[in-house]
Amino acid sequence: AIMAIEDLDFTTADIAQSSPYPCDENTITVTLSTDVDLLNTCGTSAYPEITISGLTGTKDDATSALASSDGAFNGVTTTLSASGDLTFTPLSDVDSAVSYVFTFTVRNQETGQTPAPAISITADTLTHVIQDMSTPTDYTEAMYIIEPRVLGGAKTVVHQSSDNPCAEIGRAHV
Repeated sequence: AIMAIEDLDFTTADIAQSSPYPCDENTITVTLSTDVDLLNTCGTSAYPEITISGLTGTKDDATSALASSDGAFNGVTTTLSASGDLTFTPLSDVDSAVSYVFTFTVRNQETGQTPAPAISITADTLTHVIQDMSTPTDYTEAMYIIEPRVLGGAKTVVHQSSDNPCAEIGRAHV
């Protein structure tokens, strides 16, 4: 008999965000399911690394650990590269046909980002297939950031105590 290796397919790969506002804390929610199990590799307790690409528009490369109600992803440490690649490894087997939902938090950059970037996902398996992730087409579209602007007429004058748009101590006076 010939040994066959099945391609991994993310049957669900959804991503959304909580905030489109510049400098805001933004909770990213990911829902994943696969058509094959993601198991540890050759009994070494090493699970396939998963990468979500296209997460540009963050203020820095700091993210929170993954939060989830299941053991495979809850508390997983993540790495976000300067190019917007979020890499993480499950803590246990990821069963096929099960929806896994997890969140992580980033801080949006101070400038707008429209349109939102295309976001994709891949797992470091033998077949290494890259798939697009689906995201809503409204303000919850992942990494869509509204362009900051002053509302009001041409005579609106605004002063603030800091020139840094993400400063926590900045106060605006109109």
